[in-house]
Amino acid sequence: MNSNSLIQHDLTGSSYGYSAADMESLQATEYTLIHIVVDVSISVSSYKQQMEDVIANIVKSCQPPNPKSDNLMIRLVMFSDTIEEIHGFKQLPDCNLSDYQGCLHIHGATALFDALINSTQATINYANNLYDEDYDTNGIVIVITDGVNYTDSTTCEQDVTNEIKKLNTSKLDSCMIILVGISNCVSTDKYLANLKKAANITQYVSIDEASEENFRKLENFLSQSIISQSKSLGSGAISIPINF
Repeated sequence: MNSNSLIQHDLTGSSYGYSAADMESLQATEYTLIHIVVDVSISVSSYKQQMEDVIANIVKSCQPPNPKSDNLMIRLVMFSDTIEEIHGFKQLPDCNLSDYQGCLHIHGATALFDALINSTQATINYANNLYDEDYDTNGIVIVITDGVNYTDSTTCEQDVTNEIKKLNTSKLDSCMIILVGISNCVSTDKYLANLKKAANITQYVSIDEASEENFRKLENFLSQSIISQSKSLGSGAISIPINF
């Protein structure tokens, strides 16, 4: 799903970078960088199709008649015990809805910290590069998981906190991070809620059952959050978090 027009970027101190649209291909003067990061560990196998539908419908909601459709770029990442970029930061017109069916590949455990760090680093790095070329940016990072960080992760909670702090000194106008927990396990929900507080994540929302109704509710919530954040570009502040 990666396009030939995407340029590979390395991240300092990381073995995994990201790809993004060649700046020479950009048509607008400002962009909201949308980062969708999805857990594909074995425990999500029973609702893989629903997750792919959520991704496709979020992308669809960003398209016209959304008045900000020309100012959106999307990166899609899946993670288990490794991180895999499905596609880098693409301009919205280059995102084909049909590509999201069958895009997730289930395997492994949950490297949640690594995924949070990579998505934050990539958003900051690309925003800083865009700023150097006179583009204004803000961002929204959406991380969806049904579990806790597995014990063999290469990073720790403090690493996540330290990386998110760097958003304050980046060239992003603002950036909100939404952590979504899909679990009917009380201990997992508590773990993710505590991670939200410790790492200064903007918002945590919990889904206690992987039902069709809850996934449609999640689609609407995330779509509205993206639209709200894109409208806030230029204000210097994140949009007001929407109730789930």
